[in-house]
Amino acid sequence: TKLHGPEEWNTDTLARVQREGPDVGDLAQWKLEGKERPAWQEISNRSPTFKGYWALWDSLGVENNLLKTYRYAVHESTGKTPASVVFGAELRLPIDLISDRPKEEEGVDNYLSRLQDRLRLTRTEVRQKLKLESDRMKTRYDLRANTGGFQVGEKVWLYNPKRTKGKSPKLRKSWEGLHRLVFEESPFKGVTQILSEELPKESAIRAMC
Repeated sequence: TKLHGPEEWNTDTLARVQREGPDVGDLAQWKLEGKERPAWQEISNRSPTFKGYWALWDSLGVENNLLKTYRYAVHESTGKTPASVVFGAELRLPIDLISDRPKEEEGVDNYLSRLQDRLRLTRTEVRQKLKLESDRMKTRYDLRANTGGFQVGEKVWLYNPKRTKGKSPKLRKSWEGLHRLVFEESPFKGVTQILSEELPKESAIRAMC
């Protein structure tokens, strides 16, 4: 597809051209719809170019209905593009090359001063956004946590990973039980010292609450 004239170069036109393209159209549509990465068997008969874009699935993102690569796309966790965080400015796309140069040129000192201020502000905003995302993830994780602890006499599973010579850790079950809790002592928050009737005498195992 060829575009004629600067007036036709806009986001909507580029998005339409992407979705009509034989090599990137389906990928752009799948990303726009939020679908999962298709299996290799589903795209094995597609062109080499399509397979190349498919291999970059995790580094592709959608912004303003336009498929972009990792460096150009705004990340949900930071709210910024990687380029703006690292360089303090957005990378120029090929579409930007057809625009005219700025009419007013600024000096080096003014440019450096503005760049430093922009980087400082951007990274402050990113740190705040990352902290909010981290707190949100912790809140969701803690919803499934056992905040009430265990009671004496309750049956529990024990997470007791071991390494056995000649056997891969992947093939061994790390959870043991069921065991009965016969006494409880909690010197640290979230950790319970337990002695199980099913275990050898005087053996203590720490289980995460």
